[in-house]
Amino acid sequence: MIVIVGSYNDAISDGEEQNAAWQKIRYFLTNDAMIHWNTIIYWALLDDEIDLEDCFAVTPQMREIVDDLGSFSIEQGSLQNLIIKE
Repeated sequence: MIVIVGSYNDAISDGEEQNAAWQKIRYFLTNDAMIHWNTIIYWALLDDEIDLEDCFAVTPQMREIVDDLGSFSIEQGSLQNLIIKE
């Protein structure tokens, strides 16, 4: 998944973004959020106070995923606090 998100980030940077591809990526990231949590956090740049003008091209979409998932703590080792907004 890391390579897929990285490739999608490159596609956005190159002006070749495809919404259908993002919908599939988003589906897999959100449905297996515990597995992909580190990938989501890396690309969302949540630990950094960084301006969205100076970030990965995919960062805004990854931050949307984090917002949609709610509060999930990897330290808890469970999906107890994972809330998917519907």
